[in-house]
Amino acid sequence: MWHLDDEVKMNVVDSFSLKRGWIMNQREEIIRLWYDMWLQQKDLGIEDIFTEDVIYIESWSPKYENRITVKHWFEEWNTRGKVLIWDIIQYFHKENQTIVEWYFKDEMNDGSNDEFDGISLIEWTSDNKIKFLKEFGCNLNNYKLNILICSYKALLNFLFILTASTIS
Repeated sequence: MWHLDDEVKMNVVDSFSLKRGWIMNQREEIIRLWYDMWLQQKDLGIEDIFTEDVIYIESWSPKYENRITVKHWFEEWNTRGKVLIWDIIQYFHKENQTIVEWYFKDEMNDGSNDEFDGISLIEWTSDNKIKFLKEFGCNLNNYKLNILICSYKALLNFLFILTASTIS
């Protein structure tokens, strides 16, 4: 049986780690390029980062089912508004998937704006093109649920049920 000594094993592991790190860095650069395109309102390589049959789903449900449609949406949207901020908070990588947490803010030509936190789930091809991207948004207008009120209502419901069962 063939055995690898520890030094050879470490070289193999180091080589794998370097390649994996290079792939993750390349994917992060591609994602950053996509966000920069929005910030600059300029196509800097849509054909280079998306597969021809990409599926792209926005956080509020529109679905684009190929690169031509994604490009058309990008160009059309940028006639109506401007992305002011699209900051990346962090990345998570696993095999052919990346999750990106981000903060987004835009301003439309009519003066309205959107601002929210979000994440994107991205699936990659073996040559590092995006074949699937789905966005999830989270409203910044969070509110704190008042547990005391909920507990009080639950107590009243419990007392009502208890009272009703003892009466009958």
